[in-house]
Amino acid sequence: MTQLAQVAMMTADLAFIGHIGPEALAAAALAVTLYLVSFTFGAGLVAPIASLAAQAYGARNLAMVQRALRTGLWTTLFLSFPIIAFVFRGEQILLAFG
Repeated sequence: MTQLAQVAMMTADLAFIGHIGPEALAAAALAVTLYLVSFTFGAGLVAPIASLAAQAYGARNLAMVQRALRTGLWTTLFLSFPIIAFVFRGEQILLAFG
């Protein structure tokens, strides 16, 4: 799913949540912002893996394709823990920024 599709889905979610009330809408908007920041950061760090794997595949170097994909999976695994911690502590982070 592209980032544009995710933004469109979240915008539709916010439109529906807006009927509940202003507090719920504000909370959802902050949660969406926190999610998009963490998602963009994580996706930006693992995006070059696809280019490396495609280049190795084009060069018919299957060992390098496996290496690139394995590196990408390990990077994603180790990167997911700090991002999950960041999202779970989102309320405290947002309160610290005011």
